[in-house]
Amino acid sequence: MEPTRSGRSLGRIVGGAVLAGVLVGGGAAGYLVVRGGDDDTAAVSTDDTTTDSVVSAEAGMAARAQRAQFSPTGGAGLAESATAKVAAGSDAALCGPADGENYVPTAEDLANANADTEAQAAVFDAYGVSYTRSTDSYGYLILQWDTNDVVAQSVSDSFWADRYPVPVPTQAELDKAKADNDVIARHLDEAGIGYTRNTDAAGWETIDYDYEDPAAQKAVDAAYGELYPPVAPTPEEKAAMKADNDKLAAAFDEADIAYTRKSDELGWEWIEWDYEDPALQARVDAVFAELYPVEAGPVCLDAVTAEGAATAEAPAAGANDVSLGDEGLGDFVEPTPEQVARRDAEALALVDGFAKAGVRNELFGESPWQSVQFDITNQASVPVVAGVLAARPAA
Repeated sequence: MEPTRSGRSLGRIVGGAVLAGVLVGGGAAGYLVVRGGDDDTAAVSTDDTTTDSVVSAEAGMAARAQRAQFSPTGGAGLAESATAKVAAGSDAALCGPADGENYVPTAEDLANANADTEAQAAVFDAYGVSYTRSTDSYGYLILQWDTNDVVAQSVSDSFWADRYPVPVPTQAELDKAKADNDVIARHLDEAGIGYTRNTDAAGWETIDYDYEDPAAQKAVDAAYGELYPPVAPTPEEKAAMKADNDKLAAAFDEADIAYTRKSDELGWEWIEWDYEDPALQARVDAVFAELYPVEAGPVCLDAVTAEGAATAEAPAAGANDVSLGDEGLGDFVEPTPEQVARRDAEALALVDGFAKAGVRNELFGESPWQSVQFDITNQASVPVVAGVLAARPAA
């Protein structure tokens, strides 16, 4: 799901290609379900006879960690080029190297990543975007800029979109998306739910609807249940699932944590506990931490070292950037009302300017985190950005 530009939250369905791991509650119990796309299972969970593909509790720890990582307090708004190291389908963690304290980048990895960042710096220079440079303890070049500056963020997003473009979908993929959306639309129609069908420049068709409407979510869940009916686990999956849940059950027994083991008619099994009890959940967390310890490793962008006096300079006046250093990402800073107003106005100015200059562009996100992705290969975009920057009041 992602917010649209209409000013309210809408759910977006792209041809069934939805994959999300979430912890959900059945009454007062918690368990992990996986909603899948083409080769995965997707359906609606119930308490006792679930039709979901339910996986073992070990995966639950990963899902909860992922949810925390992408939460609003997990460093949102921090703008730095190290995230580019996970661009183009990388399997690395979003926040950088995750191979433990013995991680050492290869010369090739370091050279490729720094070449990307140098190219980004050159684009920033061409568009007049202010930034600072530093190098982390591994030798990765880091750029930082004002996270509340829509111009800077738009130039950055456009740079990466150009450097690592999304593969062009095949006609078969587009047809599959449309066929899936036909089913979703039918379920929404039958439920009397309003929606819109839109197609982007690449040909992907999406269905937008108000995902805060429980009736709409129920209809979409039913559509996915029809499109991707649940499948039984393989013998290997059943054995691994049982072994994992046996291990967790034994740990819960030792910690005197109440739980129940459940399974569905397909053979998927899981463990439930009262995750709405904070004290109990704290004990569960301790069990998970002991059973599945996170390998010690570098904090994201840890030990940033200065590269000359320019590196130590603060961002431009009025910036609300998050500083990096031995403390890691630091605290997320909400934009001020003045910054929100400026960002909103400048986003519209970019869209209007690009349209008049004949520069392909698209506005993503909602205030105050919108970004304008544009064709940076079109040199007509340079004076547009310069004009928006020049219109800013003097600091």
